[in-house]
Amino acid sequence: MTIAGALLSFALLAAIPVAAQAQTWQPQPGAPAVDAHRYQADQHRFEMDRLRAQADERETLARRLQLERRIQRQQLEAARRPEPVQPPALPALRSP
Repeated sequence: MTIAGALLSFALLAAIPVAAQAQTWQPQPGAPAVDAHRYQADQHRFEMDRLRAQADERETLARRLQLERRIQRQQLEAARRPEPVQPPALPALRSP
């Protein structure tokens, strides 16, 4: 059983992925240190993230204001004096 246990533990250790090394962009000798396309793509991504966050904030504000408006309307309707009760109309007189 010890050999089977050792083989099992070895198989489990072999299945664990080794920490991957990050592959970073290395500029060619004599080339600029900044990749213009990657920089521009990063700027676009940051701007899109900023615009999405701004849109989410606006949507949250709109929902909050809509809820507050609904609450105010209910409060106004609750504070309104009830309409006076009208006596029923007399039936129309008809000749036989």
